[in-house]
Amino acid sequence: MDGWMHMEISLVGRSPRCRTTSAAAAAAYDARCELVDSRTGRRYDYRRVHPHEELVADLGVALPEHAPSAWHDRQALWDAVERSERGGRAAVARRVEVALPRELTREQQRELARGIQRYFVAQGMVCDACVHDALDGSNPHVHLLMPLRPCDANGFLPKSKNVYLVRDADGEERWMDAKVLAAANAEMPGRWEKIYRWRGSDEELTPTEAKRRGLAKKKSKTPVQKTEYLVSWNDKGKAEVWRRDIAELENDALATAGRPERVDHRSYARQGREVLPTEHEGPCVTWAERRGAAWDRAHGRRPHARTAKRMRNRRVRQRNRRYAYLLRRLVRLLELYEEQRQREVDDILGVEAPRGSYRSRYGPRRAPARQRGHGGLGL
Repeated sequence: MDGWMHMEISLVGRSPRCRTTSAAAAAAYDARCELVDSRTGRRYDYRRVHPHEELVADLGVALPEHAPSAWHDRQALWDAVERSERGGRAAVARRVEVALPRELTREQQRELARGIQRYFVAQGMVCDACVHDALDGSNPHVHLLMPLRPCDANGFLPKSKNVYLVRDADGEERWMDAKVLAAANAEMPGRWEKIYRWRGSDEELTPTEAKRRGLAKKKSKTPVQKTEYLVSWNDKGKAEVWRRDIAELENDALATAGRPERVDHRSYARQGREVLPTEHEGPCVTWAERRGAAWDRAHGRRPHARTAKRMRNRRVRQRNRRYAYLLRRLVRLLELYEEQRQREVDDILGVEAPRGSYRSRYGPRRAPARQRGHGGLGL
């Protein structure tokens, strides 16, 4: 695992676009346990042995300081999550999967996974984490499942709030939510008014301003407003920050273990490397290839790629190896050319090469050109 990392971020929600539609199902799969979805009453049981993957460590539910302690129980936590979301297409949780370096031992991988879990909890998130690995030890990774809402001692809080554009008689404008607006008008009654769009005008006016201009009908009963998220977890830029910070955690773990390998969260293009990326194969391709390889071995044949994605990845790896080989050859040829050129310059100038330089590899020093009967440069 040198030079790259794998981190996948997805949503668990009730929309058909979400791959997983139940937070209880996702938590039961990660922990290899049995949970009940309190909203639908459906039972999810993943206690049976997985054919290709095993549960290495159950890190449990980690809570920030202000969360209810009852949420250490998975069933209670995900019941509360499902109750807090009422929309039929609501997103309920975020799922993060991070590959762990195979160069680390089992205990070092568990400690790294705990560090990643603590990283998210330090930002105020509730985090349920489990470590999985393939039966042959080739794919260690950690699953992290986190509700989208912030919380306090009483439970989950709203994800966002509406803030309204308001204006006073002097033309000063501010953004206020409903509570702040009510408090401000209680202190100075009638000072701040919400702004609306009115029929017969392209301007956005308060009711008092519209009355002065003779406008009576609004285009919409909804005032000018915007949604303000209470936490920054849903910002699109957070994915890049998380990838960078988790890459630093992995590099720290590798350095502590005395390993020379390092990971980089950036793409090959951003790293400036002329390497083609491979495609993530996923569990379906892996299952098909394992089944095909077992059939080949049973019939005395050499295993070969069967899926189109695996064949494309093999061609990409072959091209990358060929490119790396040619690049090493080119660098070596440039080194030999530079040594030969420096050697000829030293011969012309009559400069003795220091011990251990190229002359120990190329034999005894040749005589200068003027001593070999070539006339030289008269130096």
